[in-house]
Amino acid sequence: MSLNIEEREAALCELRKLSENEFSKKVLIPLYTALGFFDITHTHGEDEFGKDIIFSDKNKFGETVYYTSLVKQGDISGDTASSKTIANILAQAREALMMPFSDRHDGYVEKLVSRLFIVTSGNITGKARRVITEALRRGGLVGDVRFLDGDQVISLIEQVDPEIVRTWIRQNIVTEWVTLPIIGDYYPAIRLYIRHQERTDTHIIVAGFDTGASLSFISAEYLESLGFNLGGVERVSSLIVGVSMHHLYRYCRSTFNVSLDGKTFRRLPLNVVWNWSNSPFTKVNPSRVCYLGRDIPKLLKARIEIDFGDIKKGPHFR
Repeated sequence: MSLNIEEREAALCELRKLSENEFSKKVLIPLYTALGFFDITHTHGEDEFGKDIIFSDKNKFGETVYYTSLVKQGDISGDTASSKTIANILAQAREALMMPFSDRHDGYVEKLVSRLFIVTSGNITGKARRVITEALRRGGLVGDVRFLDGDQVISLIEQVDPEIVRTWIRQNIVTEWVTLPIIGDYYPAIRLYIRHQERTDTHIIVAGFDTGASLSFISAEYLESLGFNLGGVERVSSLIVGVSMHHLYRYCRSTFNVSLDGKTFRRLPLNVVWNWSNSPFTKVNPSRVCYLGRDIPKLLKARIEIDFGDIKKGPHFR
């Protein structure tokens, strides 16, 4: 099953926060294992001449082929400001390809690698690739080097085993709530009518509407206080981690009967947030129990006009 948008954004965001050592251990080694490489050895910090990870494979003749990764954190660009970084990468790349390593899986016999992967958790610009490739070409090493940036790493993981990313996200994202609201930040309020699927009673919820948000969220605790049965909404085992700018939150999706005019109801999805009171959705307005994005008005084909005329009252809808 492919990664959803939130999972991919979360992975790319967290990837950049990892040190080279963490990137190697938590991301690259599980990826190489899933790709079927063997004798994977993490040598970061050892005197292995630019070889942070060494791994091997068998070619069609049954011969063992050795590879290595030169692992970097963050972006690699080809501009003047990064000239020292490029020079360092070139020096390490030459050492990695030209200097033998002691194969601990084969009696510490010295061997050479056949290919070098320059891997970074960020981006590698086209200019940086050209500068490195041209410098290595002049040294006769161009055919032995490949590049992998953070986006390519996530794409590879998505192809071979998306659970690597999901497990990594769950284990390594520390959920941090925004504790201070932006001064003057408020959302216009709109009435949302919500009805239990098995009953006819209607509840009116005042929801803060954010035209910049694509999804709507609602408090699980509030729904339960209204008598909604959330027994089918899993709390822990299938949580999705969502990222919205600097917010991190956990939610599960469920379907409700929803209306904006109290007359026309449709079964629509809402994202249920557990432990709502500690989420970023209450920091601007502590009494808020629902946060409305564009999905509900769009699905209901609603036309909404925002009136900013009375600044004391704040914006409102009509």
